[in-house]
Order: sequence, then C-alpha cells, then structure tokens
Amino acid sequence: MNEPWISNMGIVGGILGSIGGILGGVVGTLASAFIPKGKAKRLVLGSTFLLLFYQAFYSQLA
Repeated sequence: MNEPWISNMGIVGGILGSIGGILGGVVGTLASAFIPKGKAKRLVLGSTFLLLFYQAFYSQLA
C-alpha cells in the first residue's frame, strides 16, 4: 500500500467529518422549515441524497 499523501490523517478525518455534520444540520433545518409547508421538496430531497452520497464516499476514505 502506498504512503498517505498527508502525514496526519486525523486532521483530514476531522475536517471531512465536520463538513458532514454541518451539511446534516443544514439539511435538517431545510427539512424542518419547508416540508411542513409542502414547499421545496426537490431541494430537501436532493440535499438529503447529496449528504448520503457524501457520507458514503467519506466512509470509504476513512
């Protein structure tokens, strides 16, 4: 296996994990604001799937 391109992988994991957490908070806020009103369904569903794909990709890196 090749050497990692960065010496401290913990910082990379922390940054990518933080991005995932922030995106999760944004998606939750969008869902709680728009879904009860019946608006922006495509935006909320699209951002949810984007978050899921990001998390699946990130889990392969870690």
